[in-house]
Amino acid sequence: MKTIYRGRVTARTLMEENASTKVLKKNSYEFVGVVIDPEDGEVWEWKFKN
Repeated sequence: MKTIYRGRVTARTLMEENASTKVLKKNSYEFVGVVIDPEDGEVWEWKFKN
């Protein structure tokens, strides 16, 4: 039996180009925009391109 996940896979990073953003780009994530994180304030949000 094969399980298919239909949810949204996201990541959040600091608002700067860094090692984390490079890894996300290389692993098929695309930049969504700026969001407000309750703990970190304004951050960049990324979503997995499937």
